[in-house]
Amino acid sequence: KKDLQLEISVTNILREFGVPAHLNGYVYLRKGIIYLVKDMGMARSITKGLYYDLAKDCDSTVNKIERSIRNAIEVAWERGNGRNRPCNSEFMVQIADYIRLNQMATMTA
Repeated sequence: KKDLQLEISVTNILREFGVPAHLNGYVYLRKGIIYLVKDMGMARSITKGLYYDLAKDCDSTVNKIERSIRNAIEVAWERGNGRNRPCNSEFMVQIADYIRLNQMATMTA
């Protein structure tokens, strides 16, 4: 149940940002953010850790994962007329941290 709630939270946030669900980067973003929520230690090594794990899980390459995530964020940012697009790791870590803080607040309430 907890994993389903986490997936719903990540999906809702990506939808709010306007990340198109038909892009491969959407799937990678969702999985990557879920990994980060479960283990924020991965934030210290996005390229060599998180992207590598995603590539292994999704039968892809680290370069394809990174490029797909960057494209998904760029598309969402262009749709929202955003000015300073965050880098991939900043985007994912910020969302993961937001979700973790909300989970902690819910548990203490």
